[in-house]
Amino acid sequence: MNADIADVVQIARTAADFEWTWTVDDVDRFTSSAGWNVKNRRELGATLVTNLRIEEPLAQAFFGNDLKYILVFLADYVEDADPARTAELVDHFADLSQEMIAVLGSPTAQRPGREPNMKWARPDVVVELLGYEFGFQLKLENPKYREWQDRF
Repeated sequence: MNADIADVVQIARTAADFEWTWTVDDVDRFTSSAGWNVKNRRELGATLVTNLRIEEPLAQAFFGNDLKYILVFLADYVEDADPARTAELVDHFADLSQEMIAVLGSPTAQRPGREPNMKWARPDVVVELLGYEFGFQLKLENPKYREWQDRF
């Protein structure tokens, strides 16, 4: 498993400092600011190529009338959840979460366990670190969309 912790922290820093409007134009603006490229665009989203040093450095942007969120794949996908890989994933998540706290401060919410997550709800962006058995992701979310989602 490969995870690019320093560059993930830089993505979080870029997202926290970015002037979000949450229009679809933010896809191109943020991509440029982060040093990424748009691979392809669809009616309701786009595939982005990140600068992470992993096998498939991709992110997905989801939008309708406005930008909902960007989901960044942070580590190489782990196909078999054997104990050694699971332990490695837990270690990477712990290392990354500590680095994220150093940049973003204490999370506003967190959940331990098999699929841990940490959330930093900021006025202009909700940054969420999501852990899964197969890897982890960073979600950069429109706060209004998140507020709407939380009602359900």
